[in-house]
Amino acid sequence: MKALLVSMMVSLIAGTPAFAADMGDMNMNAPSGKSDGKQQTVQGVGVVKSVDPDKGSITLAHQAIPALKWPAMTMPFKIDKQLASGVRRGQRVTFELAPNAMGGTITKLAVFR
Repeated sequence: MKALLVSMMVSLIAGTPAFAADMGDMNMNAPSGKSDGKQQTVQGVGVVKSVDPDKGSITLAHQAIPALKWPAMTMPFKIDKQLASGVRRGQRVTFELAPNAMGGTITKLAVFR
């Protein structure tokens, strides 16, 4: 039993680099640059899929964000309740994002008119 467990652990560890290589194109870190204490932001364009101002969350189907090496995808973000209260599902928006390892926080949002 112990040999089987060790064998499974070795197999799992050996397979990890291949998985990591598949995710290599997606950089979940903030862009490098100034270190003046201010968090850097990036620009994006997307469509609101859902918004919950009370929870401070918004889900966007966004276009690719080259500055982060992110492909187009749908994902949730944190957002200030006041920013979230002005948008509805289906609206096309431009946004400013302060990225982090879990996605990020929308710091500015504007609806296309």
